[in-house]
Amino acid sequence: MNPDPEGVRMEPTNGRIALDRDLYMDDVEEAFAIVHETAVVSKDAVVGAPGEWRGKPSRYPACIGPGVVVREFATVHAGGDRHTMIGEGTLLMAHSHVGHDTRVGSNCDIAPGAKLGGCVTIGDNVKIGMNATIRPWVTVGNRVRIGQGAVVIRDIPDGETWVGNPARKISTAPPIAADTIEEIVSYADGD
Repeated sequence: MNPDPEGVRMEPTNGRIALDRDLYMDDVEEAFAIVHETAVVSKDAVVGAPGEWRGKPSRYPACIGPGVVVREFATVHAGGDRHTMIGEGTLLMAHSHVGHDTRVGSNCDIAPGAKLGGCVTIGDNVKIGMNATIRPWVTVGNRVRIGQGAVVIRDIPDGETWVGNPARKISTAPPIAADTIEEIVSYADGD
């Protein structure tokens, strides 16, 4: 989930953060971000704004990994105790919010209006529906599905689908066998 420091260009210039492809974050005076060169960040997104954690300064940047897409009006706050991380291939759709110190895994889809509170941990291959809310300090496992408008107030194990307010489990996906994973990878590689 760590962005490759070799592929990052971060240049503070007069209160602006200059990103590759001439994109700028200037909505916040002291933005604090590291964005991988293959990430795409909308000019209307805010990445690295100070976290909203009363009495705790933002000391760690928001890190946007390879292939991440951050759409218009999405926000990703910097961290106070650790980096805020967005993993490889993740899509943050319009108006989504990732709070301070949050970790989002690889290949996740965060739908429009979804809100992740501070210090949340999201696994890989997670789908979060429109306007869903995940309260601070919650951990969401791998391959989880969260329905639109759900309010998640407790941890969710791998492979489950949760909906409602408060969110509750409605199904569990079967675990993926190792040989199935090898077949999928082999097929994707053209073997």
